[in-house]
Amino acid sequence: MRIGDLVKMKRGYSSHGVILDISEAPDVKWVRVLWSDEGPSLEKERDLEVVSELSDEQLELVRGGMSSKTFSHWRAEVLNENW
Repeated sequence: MRIGDLVKMKRGYSSHGVILDISEAPDVKWVRVLWSDEGPSLEKERDLEVVSELSDEQLELVRGGMSSKTFSHWRAEVLNENW
């Protein structure tokens, strides 16, 4: 389980979410997830199931915490790289 992976809850209905951050406590690993229908929340790793993992190449493109202006500039650079 890594930042950027697509996850869902193991039990019950769950929309998909993207892992934003992972932190470890002495007895549990906490995962901050951005859910598609509920927004961000903190979940225990053991309660989550990975639906899709990103490759290392795809993971290089994951960005978080950017302002809209910075993201727009970054997006333009990435999209225009191969032109």
